[in-house]
Amino acid sequence: MEKTIFNIGIGKVTHWDLDGIQLSAPSMEQWTELKEDLAQIMYDNNCVDIGWHPEFKEYGQFLIQVIKDGDWDSPIIQLRFSNIELFVSAVNYAISIAISAGYPALSSEEPKP
Repeated sequence: MEKTIFNIGIGKVTHWDLDGIQLSAPSMEQWTELKEDLAQIMYDNNCVDIGWHPEFKEYGQFLIQVIKDGDWDSPIIQLRFSNIELFVSAVNYAISIAISAGYPALSSEEPKP
């Protein structure tokens, strides 16, 4: 998969091993390409981590997580699925979460002097 099909935007790709995976083929037919560490994209202190668990197993699942401030024990979100047709939209959703998690929540209150 080419990076250009994702909405990476301002993210910094620190790992990319998705080139051998094809959206046109079922994930079960590509299990030799499916490993635990497929890609990582950084947005300031937030990481979109993409992998397949268990790696190299035909009947595994994609796991896409957003990790904030390196806290791997408490991901902001985890998305698990095996249908490759959901892959691009799931990655783009995780990217939007990673971007928005880097900004403070907006308040409707007026600032106090």
